[in-house]
Amino acid sequence: AKESDPQRDYLIGLAHLYGIGAEPNVTRAFSRIATAARAGLVEAHLKLAEMHWDGTGVPVNRQAALNVMETLLCRQKHQHQTAKSPEVSATYAKALARMAQMLCEMGKYEQALPHAKQARQISSDLSLKDNAYDLLCAEHALLLGEIHFCLGNTGKGSIYLLEAFAYGGSDQDEEYSAFWRRFLTLSL
Repeated sequence: AKESDPQRDYLIGLAHLYGIGAEPNVTRAFSRIATAARAGLVEAHLKLAEMHWDGTGVPVNRQAALNVMETLLCRQKHQHQTAKSPEVSATYAKALARMAQMLCEMGKYEQALPHAKQARQISSDLSLKDNAYDLLCAEHALLLGEIHFCLGNTGKGSIYLLEAFAYGGSDQDEEYSAFWRRFLTLSL
């Protein structure tokens, strides 16, 4: 039997999902993407969680989406602790932030808070070593500020907004535009 290639399974799953080269087939898409996720492919976990979250090819199931993210976080935490790679750490921070965002969308701000704090700490540590991670740190500080505002902690929320502003800099390229729109919406 031929050994499975998670990246290949994921790409074939996307092709089935979006109808690339053939008619869309969400059942096959889900199956291939789930196989790639079980093999540990980060992108597949994120897509699988998104499919459950949005109901793409499967019924909307927020708890299943959170379960997929929790599995991803467990794997990424281990890799973050052992690999000591900035790329692995950034991927872990992004997954933590996504989990926090999902919990926020469910109104579970207290549960979101530790994920957002950890994402912000990791991205802040990365930013201290390489300013290429400044925008990531700004996004995570903004997320943490949003959560504090939703919890009624306006003082802490304001501090994180200021931190987000400091890390966000004044660059006006496309990469920063979504960040600045969120920042301005929250700060006004």
